[in-house]
Amino acid sequence: MALVVADRRIARVDQLAAATGVGVRRLQRLFAEHVASARSG
Repeated sequence: MALVVADRRIARVDQLAAATGVGVRRLQRLFAEHVASARSG
């Protein structure tokens, strides 16, 4: 998250994936898990 805040050029998941080396699908899953846990809290 800090990377996205620090670099405003990162606006899409594919850009974040390229910058971090984490796959697009993995980032999508992590986001979905984060949103689901925030809703249940």
